[in-house]
Amino acid sequence: GHKIAGLFDPQGWRIFQVDGEDVGISLLTQHFPDPVWEVVYIGIIPSARGRGLGRAILVDSLYYVLGHGAWEIVLGVDKRNQPAIAMYEQLEFGLIEQRLVHARLRPKQ
Repeated sequence: GHKIAGLFDPQGWRIFQVDGEDVGISLLTQHFPDPVWEVVYIGIIPSARGRGLGRAILVDSLYYVLGHGAWEIVLGVDKRNQPAIAMYEQLEFGLIEQRLVHARLRPKQ
């Protein structure tokens, strides 16, 4: 699913380590024809949360996309994810749109 969010480039799928352990990931994609990049996903393993790694990964991701010609960077976040929202606000991301999403979940097979 993440591969079809924009132009898939495996260079934009980045794994982050602390002391040789995989602790986080960021998935970045460019939306052509405009130089707009999307932070599709950032994840931190539960045992590594609360140590500023999300911010470090996001800042690293921002440098990556700026180095690849980004003029605009967008992302989506669940409004219940207050730690992520606070981080985005600290880095001066602004709200441009809100959407209500409905999903029909299938039972486990």
